[in-house]
Amino acid sequence: GNQMRGGEVKEITISVHGTFAAQNESQGQDWWQHSGDFWQRLSTHLPELIEQVDINETFHWNGDNAASERRLAAEKLLDLLIKFEAEEQPYHLIGHSHGGSVIWDAFQLAAIRHKAKKSEGRTNLIHLDFLKSWTTVGTPFLLFRPSMLRIGLAFVTGLLTVMMAGYFLTHLTQYGIYGEQPWTWWALLFMAVLFFYAFLASTIKGLECFRAYRENAIAHRIIREIGDRWLCLYHPDDEAINGIRSALKASGDIVPRRNRLRFSFSYPRLGWFFVPLALIVNPLYNYLVAPFIDTFVWGRIQNAATGNNRPGVNTERISIVPTLQIHQLPELPGRVSDQITNFANESILGAADKIRQLLGRLSTGGGKDLVGEIREMGLSGKELVHTSYFENENVAKLIAFHMGNHSGWDGDIPIDEDLSRWMQHYQLQLQNIISAESSRMKMRWVLLIFALVLILFFIYIGLRN
Repeated sequence: GNQMRGGEVKEITISVHGTFAAQNESQGQDWWQHSGDFWQRLSTHLPELIEQVDINETFHWNGDNAASERRLAAEKLLDLLIKFEAEEQPYHLIGHSHGGSVIWDAFQLAAIRHKAKKSEGRTNLIHLDFLKSWTTVGTPFLLFRPSMLRIGLAFVTGLLTVMMAGYFLTHLTQYGIYGEQPWTWWALLFMAVLFFYAFLASTIKGLECFRAYRENAIAHRIIREIGDRWLCLYHPDDEAINGIRSALKASGDIVPRRNRLRFSFSYPRLGWFFVPLALIVNPLYNYLVAPFIDTFVWGRIQNAATGNNRPGVNTERISIVPTLQIHQLPELPGRVSDQITNFANESILGAADKIRQLLGRLSTGGGKDLVGEIREMGLSGKELVHTSYFENENVAKLIAFHMGNHSGWDGDIPIDEDLSRWMQHYQLQLQNIISAESSRMKMRWVLLIFALVLILFFIYIGLRN
């Protein structure tokens, strides 16, 4: 059972690693693996009732940088959480990097699949009643922008497909398969198939946009409901967060513009024949074709950087708070940030020779799998701020303090005075965000009621006249 001495209920901790951090083994020295260095460090600050999840239930996912893979991982995580819910097993969640995105996606799935039923006395949106706390460390939340145009286009192509199918069936009834003009039948069949697949592709993108719209709406409710159990830790110089943000803001001319009038190098006199053509082609290419190609290429680069492979949905921005509204939470305390930065700097100095060897192998085609090459060269990831959080004792103290305060433990969780002040400041900022989301929701209801009253008023005026 999950009972402990003194009537306390045992609580478990589930750790979710980030991108490119997958390992087949459940036990090891990575921060999320069973009985690793980080857990040993964390457990010294935790009450005895909180322990690591059983080694057989250590959470694994492939760690690929793709939204679809993170969604599959979220489904797997949600299945595990539902199992613990059925067993009435209290639990805590810790996610690093896109492991935090996996946790958030699991919350989104729970909210969509398990709507609250007031008739059963359930008011919990995501039905995760035994979730004690959740912590994200260095997580770059991807905020998606749904396109209403895509949704409308799906409706229009659907109508065209139905019309095409009706015309095709009518023509088939009149002429048969082997009518007087068999080529017309085959042409109509080809057009029908073409419209079908165009409709299918458009529908998929439209549905994905609608799903993103629902997720954005649900996000505010999730923050209001379980936001007070959330600890968000991030370093201002986190390479992953800042790198992805930079990729989204990147722009410029990728395709060279055409400014020359003569298209010749070794035979300049022959180049004069192209001047009349260049006067027409160059402006069209520079102001119509090239900008379109630039936008397309930058979009592909940004999707690759963010791992966004959702069809028809663009990444709006990268945020530390997973809602479209711009909110800010305090970064790690300055003392802790400096410690992590110094640790990463010292590690990268010791790895300088290994990095040179890695670049040499990659430049000569000796390395195809970059992640595999990094591990083979003995690079630990401690060379980056993004992968050094869990090497810091004070990060462990902050996480333990947060988990202990949201557990069934009645005693005090010891913590340094400056870290305690930071936690108080963090909680104040977090409550401001939750209050802002609640006010925003109330305002939406006020505007909706006002719009309905206005519509009813105009209907009434119209009926009277």
